[in-house]
Amino acid sequence: MFYIRFARLLMVLIVTSCGYDGGKKSGSSSGTPTGASPDSPSFSISMANTDVNLGSVSIGSQTSIYTLTVNNTGTISGYCYGPYKTGSESWEYTIVQDNCTYRTIPGASSCTVKVRGIPNGKGLRFMQLELSCYDSSYSYSSNISLFTNFTMTGI
Repeated sequence: MFYIRFARLLMVLIVTSCGYDGGKKSGSSSGTPTGASPDSPSFSISMANTDVNLGSVSIGSQTSIYTLTVNNTGTISGYCYGPYKTGSESWEYTIVQDNCTYRTIPGASSCTVKVRGIPNGKGLRFMQLELSCYDSSYSYSSNISLFTNFTMTGI
């Protein structure tokens, strides 16, 4: 019994000291890896907007193209993949141009993803865009997922 309790305590201490959060998506659109000291090279990436409304558009018509900017405000390069579209009407949205995926984003620079929508029905149309990035050492422990919610209204 003592060994089981000790093993559980040891696991909790190890997981806690590594900054593991159980793999939960925080919903945040920015992040810096846990445990980075202020003087060490850092990787910090964010998106300018987390909620974008493309407006009201006639069914079958195109919205204007929205440019989503992804900023690497850290001091080291990052690498991104995605973007992934989810949501009940995600198929009504098109990624027109993606300058972020499978590219190295140097520290203190940015990249863009351009999105447009074409509503296929009346009412609110929803899509969530996810872009995942990690530091240039390809350390998946510093993986940061960025989320932006897109909406448009079909009229």
